[in-house]
Amino acid sequence: MLGYTTLVSAFTSSIFSTATRVVAAEYNVSTEVGLLGLSFYVLGFALGPLFWAPFSELKGRRLPLVIGMFGFSIFQIGVAAAKDLQTILLCRLWGGKLTLTLLEGLITDALQEYLELRH
Repeated sequence: MLGYTTLVSAFTSSIFSTATRVVAAEYNVSTEVGLLGLSFYVLGFALGPLFWAPFSELKGRRLPLVIGMFGFSIFQIGVAAAKDLQTILLCRLWGGKLTLTLLEGLITDALQEYLELRH
């Protein structure tokens, strides 16, 4: 699950950058506006831990990770089925908020357990 989360979030972040000109041409906007899809996804990366970190401390790591990946998948379907640019941008923002926000905590927990077992 962790490997899949890492792969999908990195892939989804970078794949949109190759389509910014296509998105700009499709919706008749400038390439700078087309880049907002990438920018909103990265903004979601920054905002996601503000919600998911406290939630994972209260409920454990597994539940927020499963909920986040499910929500991420739903919002990526929204990006694929979007009829306008606003929908793409909002789905990219929410998709970024729901992915890869707990990976650092999971790695820290695993390393902490490993180091405790060694000593």
